[in-house]
Amino acid sequence: MILAVTNDLITATPIERASQQNGERCLVVAPENLSDVEDLPIRLVILDLLTIDDVTSFVESVHNAFGSDTPVIAFGPHVDAELLSKAQAAGCTQVLSRGQFHRDLRVLIADAVAAHR
Repeated sequence: MILAVTNDLITATPIERASQQNGERCLVVAPENLSDVEDLPIRLVILDLLTIDDVTSFVESVHNAFGSDTPVIAFGPHVDAELLSKAQAAGCTQVLSRGQFHRDLRVLIADAVAAHR
């Protein structure tokens, strides 16, 4: 199962579609609801960086909840280099601009799921 962490329904729709195209279920949650899904078998977390205040704490929470090997793909605005750098430093598996993320979404999910089967 893929976990998409975003408050943006327009962003959630293509993530859900790409997940289904890769044979995976997708659950969309707001970051404050992460604890509600800790019992689920999450194999990939997709993080909209605009939905959280502290990326380091969030990545730690993800790894505590789902295992340290759970990949986190984060994306945010290309103009916010500081935010993207913080995500990289926090241990996100991949950090992309919003444009890169949406362009490559289906392949990103396919690669991440295949690597963590």
